[in-house]
Amino acid sequence: MPRKKSQNKNSGYKDKLFRIDAELAADLESIAEEQGTSQTTIVHEALKLYRDKRYMSEKASALPSELTETLLAANALLEKKLNAKSNQLLSSMGIELFVIQCILAHNLEIAPDEVERYRREAADFLRTNNRTLRMEEIL
Repeated sequence: MPRKKSQNKNSGYKDKLFRIDAELAADLESIAEEQGTSQTTIVHEALKLYRDKRYMSEKASALPSELTETLLAANALLEKKLNAKSNQLLSSMGIELFVIQCILAHNLEIAPDEVERYRREAADFLRTNNRTLRMEEIL
């Protein structure tokens, strides 16, 4: 006998045929009996729960997306400000260090090639020791 077409064509439901193992089928029957509802309703609710679980684990956030976007934008702005301030500070320190080096080199009458040698030695020392330069270790 041919299968009867669904009478709920316009209700938003579709007929589906699934194969499940015997243990799950028995569980489905017992749950439906306990709750006094159809197996279709149990499967329907289980699929909705699974869909919601997947959404929460993959796409959802505890915070609304507008709040998340606002926090990310504020964070990006703060990063830019911090980078600008750091660059300003490093530039200022570089200028001051250059002035100090010029004063020392001029007053101690150090030749320019000697300054370059000292610079290479300091860089080599830092590279080999991988730490802060201490004057007592060099002298």
